[in-house]
This record gives sequence, structure tokens and C-alpha cells, in this order.
Amino acid sequence: MKLFVVLCAIIAHGLAASLPNVQITTFRESVRASAYNSLSAKAPLVGRIANGQPANENQIPYQVAVLSPIGHVFSICGGSIISTGWVLTAAHCTDGYSQHNLRFGTITSTIGGQVQTAFESIIHPEYNRDNKNFDISIIPIPTPLVLTAAIQVIRLPTNRQISSTFADVSAVVSGWGSTYNGGGASQILNWAEMRVIRNSECADFFGNTVVVDHVLCAVGSGGPTQGHCGGDSGGPLTIVEAGVRTQIGVVSFGAAAGCNNPYPSGYMRTSNFIHWINEKTSIPIRP
Repeated sequence: MKLFVVLCAIIAHGLAASLPNVQITTFRESVRASAYNSLSAKAPLVGRIANGQPANENQIPYQVAVLSPIGHVFSICGGSIISTGWVLTAAHCTDGYSQHNLRFGTITSTIGGQVQTAFESIIHPEYNRDNKNFDISIIPIPTPLVLTAAIQVIRLPTNRQISSTFADVSAVVSGWGSTYNGGGASQILNWAEMRVIRNSECADFFGNTVVVDHVLCAVGSGGPTQGHCGGDSGGPLTIVEAGVRTQIGVVSFGAAAGCNNPYPSGYMRTSNFIHWINEKTSIPIRP
């Protein structure tokens, strides 16, 4: 799985008091096919969202494992079911890959559930590999899903929420990524509670060329080192509205200093892309 990370200059006492000189780099977590296949024979591994909790069966039924092979290597990402025919993920998870193995309906990334293979994806036309702006992509599901307790669609934001900052709202991020910087992919889905912060606060760390209007940032509710990590890219950030889960973000980037450091996590702001998603998928836009 891939997670793109942002190099940020932090002043000596550790506070981001002024805009840093931001550099963007990629951190792609990949495994060889032989190593990946052997995971299913091992004892279950702990969940890998940094300082999070393991998910229960059917707790996060909209989560998708996205495995994209090149030769004998798999890139591992997360994604979400936004309709019975489409998966939402990050552009850097599909950019350069022609095949995506999609696993639905399971909390393990290697066994169980339902697997379909897609040979195409649609990357946002303004995706920028340098600063990760417009880091969003959709993958068509070859055979429409049959919804069950383990396979469910996540709701997208409304048209009215395009202008919402979601600041200080409690959210949940989920994925099969590492529990620490440089750690390996996990077999078990994990989740963590986050708090959305204002873009102005996030830009203090990453700068205004990275933290643009369609970016959303969050910090761990359970502590400053809680959040997504290497391998969680493309996964969903969700909130609860009137008892229903809504996806407000797509995991995009984090600080190169590592996911065990107290820096915000970066997401694509889903509400800013609902019209593009509608144009490509015909998924209705809620008022």
C-alpha cells in the first residue's frame, strides 16, 4: 500500500511557528507476491492504524482493500464503496497501475470476503504528483456488488456541505497500514478516532501549496500520534450524521517525520469532489 508523505521543516523547539519549506516525497509500501500470499497462513497481526483499535466484523463494511500488482510486487491501499459499482480511493494508489484487486466484506486484507479485479481507474484530471493536489481516483467494480451486512455503501457529503470546514468534528479513519513509521502492512483492519482541524492550522505545518481548499486535515482524538500511517492511503475518513456514516475524506498524505510524531494527517476533502464523482459515475448528489 502506498502513503505519500510530506517533508516539513520544523523549527528547533518543535513548533510550526511559520510556514516551512515544504518538500513532497512518496512513501510506497509494497510487498512481494510471495510474501503477501504467506500472510494468510500466519497468525493474525495487530491492526495497523497508528495507535488505533482493531475493527470487528461488519463494523466498517464500506472499507475496501486495493491491491495493485506490478510484476511480483503488490502496492497496497485502502478504498471505500461509494456505490455498488464504484470504489473511491487516492490518485496515487492507482497512478501507474493497470490492475487493481479489490477485496470487499472482510476485516482481513488477505483472506475472506469477495475479490474482484478491475483493469481501469479514473484519476482526477488535475492530480498533481508533486504536491498531491487533487489526489483522488475512482475504480469501477466489474460486477455490481450485492449488499450484505459485511458489504455496504458509504454515503457521500451533501451539496450544502461543500462549504463546510468540518472543523472540530469527530471522525474515524480506517485501514491496513502500519502502527509506526516504516512498519509493514497488516492483515487486520484497524481504526482510530480523529478530530478535524482548520486548514489554517494544518498549513502551519505543510504550507499553503499543499493545504489547499480541497484538502482536509485531522489529528488524533486519543493523542497526537494517533492517525493514519504508511499503507492506509486511499482509505476513508468518516463522520456520523443522524446515525448514518458519511465519508468526508480520503487518506492522502502525512509528515515524513513519521506517523508516530505529533503532526496532522492529510486527506482529500470528499465534499469538494462530489460533482466530479457524479459526472463520472452518475451517483446522485444529495441536496
